Amino acid sequence: MAFLVGIQLARGLGVAGYGLYGSAMAAASLGATFAAGGLKLQATRDISAFRALEDHESAAQLVGWSLKTIAMLGAAAALAVGAYVIWGLEASPILAASTMVVTALIALLALVGAIICGTGKVVLGQALDTAIRPAAQSGLLWIALLTLGVLKPELAMGLTFLAIIMALPFGWRIVWRLWRVPQTSSASDDQKRGWRKASITMGFATVIHAAEVATPLIVIGAFSTLEQAGLFRVATAIMVFSNLPITMITVMVPAMTSTLYQQQDMQQLGRLARAAAFFMFFPTLAIAGCLWVFGGPLLALAFGSDYRAAWPIVSVLAAASVVNAVGGVSISLLHAARRDVVVARAFGLSLAVTCAGLLIATFDGRAVSFAIAVAAGITSRTLFLAVSAHRIVAIDPTIMGIFRNMIRHLRDDT
Repeated sequence: MAFLVGIQLARGLGVAGYGLYGSAMAAASLGATFAAGGLKLQATRDISAFRALEDHESAAQLVGWSLKTIAMLGAAAALAVGAYVIWGLEASPILAASTMVVTALIALLALVGAIICGTGKVVLGQALDTAIRPAAQSGLLWIALLTLGVLKPELAMGLTFLAIIMALPFGWRIVWRLWRVPQTSSASDDQKRGWRKASITMGFATVIHAAEVATPLIVIGAFSTLEQAGLFRVATAIMVFSNLPITMITVMVPAMTSTLYQQQDMQQLGRLARAAAFFMFFPTLAIAGCLWVFGGPLLALAFGSDYRAAWPIVSVLAAASVVNAVGGVSISLLHAARRDVVVARAFGLSLAVTCAGLLIATFDGRAVSFAIAVAAGITSRTLFLAVSAHRIVAIDPTIMGIFRNMIRHLRDDT
């Protein structure tokens, strides 16, 4: 659904208009992650725990505290995003104001989805932002394109706002019922302090990763042309398919790795890591190969002939996906070993390398230079995580681990 929305926006806005909208949305997404990144992780974990203990009063107190906190953080993030849109992108006040509202609403929608996941309704909680919102946005875009023929960034951002408003009611009833449980007292200062500390700690890696994803497009929009921003935005939309095997494995594996590590079944854990590396690397390589060979015609077919120029960017980002797949399930192994700090350091290193590359790329101005900076960051993170996982867990999670294991077995048979 999100890819379909990208096609509609790209065709309706044109390259420059899509670049302006994409840069503004990247800033909105990053601002919303700063506001809700830690809160949503904490809400899912603690509400699930309170639900298991049948402590409905504490769950209600946490919901109330989270909603008040998200309102303050969302407002602060919205102001920063609005300043970027006006002075960084030199956009109209209408686009800046609508982007500010969208920033706050994205943060709220993320928190609502997390609270719903904490109550056990995982599918609905995740569907609010990944299915219902893009479906509503796609329908609104079809109506706008059929009636007007073309879009402006201000109208596209307004439709994004309406799509979020349409998605919120699907989960708000559950949040309201949880929040309005009768309470004998309000949350203590110690509880609030603990929640605040936990949300900051849990959201650190999430915010760093979101900054790594959004920063390139934000920098391109501010320091390069909107046409280059539009080409880069289309390339990142295409990469959803290249990253699909990685996404599927990283969703499926963490629970299994944690269980096997707790049982200290290292032999089975090694087999799981090697199997995951196989199913991450080879499908990703096949998809990347298709993009390397047929990327230009596919871009023209999906988004229009003006976007054929994004093929070099897609090629670089596809190579970065292959490198990312080489690392296997390093993150899952480190989380299973309770080495969350190491994961945060890896994302911090990646962000630092990416930002250094982006600084150099601003002198060139072409989107492909920014893509190379992103690829350098991903490569540094993958290497750091793989080496750390091998050193800490004593398992090689990379695709090279598969080949080494095969060579060892052949040698033993011989």
